[in-house]
Amino acid sequence: MLVGSRDLELWAMSEKRLLSVGEDIVPVAPPEYVILSKLEYHAASGSTRHPEDIVRMLQVSGSLIDTSVIIAWADRLGVSKQWRDVESRMSRQA
Repeated sequence: MLVGSRDLELWAMSEKRLLSVGEDIVPVAPPEYVILSKLEYHAASGSTRHPEDIVRMLQVSGSLIDTSVIIAWADRLGVSKQWRDVESRMSRQA
């Protein structure tokens, strides 16, 4: 990912994860950043694809994702409603 100057992007760079891919070590964005970005895209576009992606991410990687980080950033970014919609989808699937 390219680093921008927004607080979220700066946070994501400070929280990047290092993955081993073959013999290489590759930095990747934390899953919370990906989720928050998808919440922003969903707010801007209204596309249902992003919430569906987030639900799948939570189903597969839920224990690796810090939802308290998402809740705090969602409030700062103005996407708390979109996050609540995702939580609602999750509870309906449980």
